[in-house]
Amino acid sequence: MTIIFRSNASSTVGFGHLNRCRALAYALKLKGQSCIMVGPQKKYKNDLDESIFKDWIPNNYWKSTEQDSEMLIKIAKKNHQSFLILDDYRINESYQLNLRKEGLRWLQFDHKENSRPIWADIILNPMPGIHGDELKNIVQNKKAELLLGPDYAILRPEFVKVKKNDHTKPNKKILVTFGAGNDYGGVIFVLSTLIPLVPSNFKFAVVSGLNNPNNKIINEWIENNGTNKVDLHIDPKDLVNIFLSCDIAVTAGGTTTYELDSCGLQFIIISTTRNQIEQSKAWASTGKAMYIGELENVSKKSLISSFNSIINN
Repeated sequence: MTIIFRSNASSTVGFGHLNRCRALAYALKLKGQSCIMVGPQKKYKNDLDESIFKDWIPNNYWKSTEQDSEMLIKIAKKNHQSFLILDDYRINESYQLNLRKEGLRWLQFDHKENSRPIWADIILNPMPGIHGDELKNIVQNKKAELLLGPDYAILRPEFVKVKKNDHTKPNKKILVTFGAGNDYGGVIFVLSTLIPLVPSNFKFAVVSGLNNPNNKIINEWIENNGTNKVDLHIDPKDLVNIFLSCDIAVTAGGTTTYELDSCGLQFIIISTTRNQIEQSKAWASTGKAMYIGELENVSKKSLISSFNSIINN
C-alpha cells in the first residue's frame, strides 16, 4: 500500500505538521509501507527523508480547495491501493467530500479550524483532556476511529523510548525553544527577561530550527549579552539529551510540548500562533505546564512570575 501524506510547512506556519508526518512515515516505512510526501518545498527535506519517502511532490501555492483536492486525487489514483494522511488546517469539508466521492480513505489530524466537520476514516487529536463527546457533532463518518489524547501524539523516533528525567538533581539549566520555524522574537524576549533574574550558576540552552529567520539576530544578541550564560543549538542532532539536561523549559504551544512532556519537563508556554492557544490551555489544565498568553501580549512581569512559581515549587 502507498501512504500519501498531505502536509504544509514554512517558517510562518511552522514545522510541527511536517515533523509528525515525517515521524509517522518513518514508522510506516519500517512496517513495509511505501510513502509519498505532498506539499512542503523540497528545501525542507533532510537526509532521512531520502530513505523514508519514495517521492516528494512540492505544492508551494494553495490556489483553491478544488484545485488542491484534484491534485491529491490524481496522485492517489496513480498509486493504486493508497491511503491518505491529511495534516493541513486548510483541508475543509468541501475538500474532504471531493476525496470521499472518489472512494478514498484517510486519517486526518483534527486542527479545530477549517478542517471541521470531519469525514475521515481515522481522526487523530492528541490534545490533553479531549473526549469523544466533544466530537459528536463534528464526526460525519459514524464508522470513524477516534485516536484522542496525548497517548496518540506522534513523536519523533528519538523521543519514543526516552526515560523521563525525575529532576531530583537539578542541572540548573533552562531550555528556551520556539519550535523549528519562526520564533517571532520569542527567544530574545525570554533571554532578556530571565538572564538578569536567575542566579549566576544557571545557564540557558536555546534550541532553534535551521529555518528560523531570526537565527542571526539571536546569535548576535547572545554574543553581546549572554556570554558564558547561553548555549545556542541550531538544528541539533542530539535533541533528546539537550532536553533531558534541562530542568524547565519556555516554549511555544506547538508539537514540541509533547516532546517536552515525554522528557518529564515542566514548561511555560507562550503561544506564537492562534492555533496554539487551545492546546496551550489544555496543557495548563493538566498541571504540567503554565500558559501565560500570546507572545505579542505577554509582559516580562508575567513571565518572571510564572518562572519563579515553578522554580520555587
